[in-house]
Amino acid sequence: MPIESFFKLTFLSIHVYMELITGVYKVKSEGREEHYTLGLENAHHICMLSGFIIQSLVEVLIYYGVPFPKGVEMFFAWIGFLVQALIMTNHKEENGIEKEVHRLWTIIIVCTFLAGTVEIYLQNHFWPACTRILFFLTQGTWMMQIAFVVWPHTTNPRFLWPDDHSSHVWLSISLMYHLVGNALLLMIEYVLIYSFMNVFDRCYEKYEKDVASVRIVIGNGVDEKRLRMRDAGDATEGNAKEYAFLINEDDEP
Repeated sequence: MPIESFFKLTFLSIHVYMELITGVYKVKSEGREEHYTLGLENAHHICMLSGFIIQSLVEVLIYYGVPFPKGVEMFFAWIGFLVQALIMTNHKEENGIEKEVHRLWTIIIVCTFLAGTVEIYLQNHFWPACTRILFFLTQGTWMMQIAFVVWPHTTNPRFLWPDDHSSHVWLSISLMYHLVGNALLLMIEYVLIYSFMNVFDRCYEKYEKDVASVRIVIGNGVDEKRLRMRDAGDATEGNAKEYAFLINEDDEP
């Protein structure tokens, strides 16, 4: 089941719904009747989300057998990053701290787009995929940083970012910490998965060795029917001891 795709569709749809209910408002222009419109910022956010909604939908359709070309899910992910990059070029028109955090976010989006471009041509290669994951993960952590910078729910001056050069410099430094921290997180994840797979491989190699040992002894004339009886739990105590000896030939009988 494409569980990740269903999660993306669900939460992206919730996000779109929230943008609609918070961004639609009534306006009355001169010479026109009162009508509803959608705020530009909300429209930008919905457009930014649309590429990833389509990409998630494509993944679900592939699972259910729609004959799309190979690698089409990567292509639509690339389109999602491209839409992000284009939207962010003109997302904020005012200057200030809010524009600065979005400018830094745009840099990470472009890096994600470039990594995705390389990954399209080098699918199933470790480093392009790892680079794309790193930048995409940094997008997520940086969005949380934006929330604390732009909408701080506190009056404590230690957590307020004034619109000056010092704040811009520290935001750039913060972004570098995001990148390094996420890279360390991916390294820890890699080591944990590598260790788990090594344990799994050792268990599987032992299993293959045990099966090969049983087959060798069976080939030398041991009654295969008795071994099957032992598997079913119907063997006598003597057969059980013999079978245990066959499973692990290194133990003492």
